[in-house]
Amino acid sequence: MDHAGVAILGLYKWGSVRMGLESPRYAVPSLMWLGVCHDMLEGADEEVWQPLTDRDRAMIGNLRNGILQHNAPWTQEVDLMEEWGSKAELEGLYSVYGFAGFSEMLAQRVLQQEYLQ
Repeated sequence: MDHAGVAILGLYKWGSVRMGLESPRYAVPSLMWLGVCHDMLEGADEEVWQPLTDRDRAMIGNLRNGILQHNAPWTQEVDLMEEWGSKAELEGLYSVYGFAGFSEMLAQRVLQQEYLQ
């Protein structure tokens, strides 16, 4: 649950205005969000969480005015991040699952198609 990851994923999924007419050639509309979701972080250590800064909140606002307008599941994740006032990196999942458990959990989510479109 990190807004920067959401922005990067959106760039790959839908392309960028800055790319102009080339954007559709490089976009991958079928790309799914397999990254950190709120349900994955239940039981995470306190040090996993980082408070949102003013810059983070500004970037969330930009996401709301852009890619989040058309994607309810992603919006729900960002809403929770903002509501909690904190973010977490992918590495934070190691505190919940451990190294072996993390790769197993990730494989299970792929096989069960537990990702956000």
